[in-house]
Amino acid sequence: MRYGPFRNSPQRETVTTVVDVGANIGAFTLAARRMFPQARVLAIEADPDNVELLRRNCAGDRQVTIAPLAVLGDGAPRRVHLCRHRLNSGGSYVQEVFQSKSTPFADRRPIEVDCRSIHDLLREHNVESIDVLKVDAEGSEVEIFTCLADHGWLARTRWIRFEWHGHESIPRLRELLSQTHEVSINEHGLWNALGIAHRKETA
Repeated sequence: MRYGPFRNSPQRETVTTVVDVGANIGAFTLAARRMFPQARVLAIEADPDNVELLRRNCAGDRQVTIAPLAVLGDGAPRRVHLCRHRLNSGGSYVQEVFQSKSTPFADRRPIEVDCRSIHDLLREHNVESIDVLKVDAEGSEVEIFTCLADHGWLARTRWIRFEWHGHESIPRLRELLSQTHEVSINEHGLWNALGIAHRKETA
C-alpha cells in the first residue's frame, strides 16, 4: 500500500484515534503521527520481523501502541500460521484464511503467531471510536470488516483506507462498508488495490 497525502481526511485537530491493521514496519503509522500529532495510534502487526522494525521506527513515541499479533473476526483462534510471500517486501498472510482459496502467493515456511478478534483487541485497548482506520491484512479484510460491522465499529469509524486482495472480496467489502460509508474501490488491480471510505454523515 502506498502512503501519499491524507486527501479528504478529517481535520487534523479532530483526529484522536488511529488504528493501523497490518502496520508492517510503520509507514502508515508514522505518516499518521506526522499528520495528526494529537492522535493515539494502535499499530497491529503479526510478522515478528516486521514488529522488530516497527518498534525501532516508533521508538520513543508514547502515542503509538504496538500490538504484535494477527487479527481476524469473531471466533478467531488464539494462534494462527503466518506465511510470508514474495509478491512484495515484507508481505505475509494468515494461512488458515486461505485454506480453501487459490492465491498467487509463493509460500515460505509458516510461523505460529498470536491472534485475536479485532473486536476483542479494540476493547482490550480501550478504543471507543476510530477516526482513521487502515486495513491491509493480505486477504483477511473481509473477516476483519465483517467483525467490525457486526459489533457496530463501522458506525463509529470516520475514515477508512484499505487494500483488498482477490477480486472475489470486492462485492462483500462494498456491501459491508456501504451501509455506513461512502465507498470508492479501485477494482482494476491484478490481485490487490486500494479502497477508501468516508462515513456518510461526515463525508
